[in-house]
Amino acid sequence: KLSVAATRARTQRLEQRLAELRDKSAHGAILCIDGDNVRGKSNFGFSKEELLEQIWIWARDNDWLGNVILHYDHGEKHTTYMVKGLGVVFAGTVRTADDVI
Repeated sequence: KLSVAATRARTQRLEQRLAELRDKSAHGAILCIDGDNVRGKSNFGFSKEELLEQIWIWARDNDWLGNVILHYDHGEKHTTYMVKGLGVVFAGTVRTADDVI
């Protein structure tokens, strides 16, 4: 388990990276997406990777790269990543994406 301090540090690094990217974009907003809620609406007809790819295409085409965070329930631990200009957050074993958002 990550400590609260380690979780905060990872979140701050992600927020810093997103802020750097946002400064380069025309948007001042961040779009947070609960990936498992989106997938659930399709009866989980597509994978987390497929959703990431579709959101990346949309963000790229609409000048939102650096302004989107895709949240997922679960994961071995609370982790954050930058993937192709998108923030990706796994909530960990205790919280859900709803909790993190």
